[in-house]
Amino acid sequence: MRNIVLLLVLLNLMVLGYQRWILQPAQSTGNRSADLDVPALQLVNQPVETQAAEAELKDLMRCLRLGPFASQDSYIAVQRELRKKGAQVSQSSAEGQIWVGHWAQVRDQGSRAKAEQARDRLAANDLDTFILPDTEVHALSLGIYRKRASAEQIIRKARRLGFKTLMVDRFQPGTIYWLQVNMADGGALQPGEFQGDSGQILRTETVPCDSV
Repeated sequence: MRNIVLLLVLLNLMVLGYQRWILQPAQSTGNRSADLDVPALQLVNQPVETQAAEAELKDLMRCLRLGPFASQDSYIAVQRELRKKGAQVSQSSAEGQIWVGHWAQVRDQGSRAKAEQARDRLAANDLDTFILPDTEVHALSLGIYRKRASAEQIIRKARRLGFKTLMVDRFQPGTIYWLQVNMADGGALQPGEFQGDSGQILRTETVPCDSV
């Protein structure tokens, strides 16, 4: 029995010595490991060149092209109103198609003989018309009108007589004018806000601002 007790005491002493001299005690890392493994984020200033490029890009997107105008005189009033809004405005011109008006027509009658009959019937009802010169399209012109309401009125008269009609925009070659508008100072330009001297609603599109 005594031998067993001595053996247990000896075993306990061996375990105690192993834990004290052989095993290394755990070291507390605290926040050091996190500092070493994950570098801290640093706030840096944006380069001046990048800021300037972004500002320039923003200005470019604020520039619009407005038109087309059929003559130089036709955009003067619009240009004046834009400058009242604080916009910078420049002008440009190019060869293109000038809008003439709304063209009211009676559709293809199928043959020259039927087109002539339609012309006579329309004339008998106080509608002046002529057969279009295209020999393959036996249609009739009811006139070209600057105001859409006038063209629609003529078309309604022809429809009441049983004719099929259509209305198309009529153009002719010539020099057209555009206004290039820089609204970078906080102004706003709504599509359809301005109209040309003909009453036609002007178009707007985004363009570079380099020429303003």
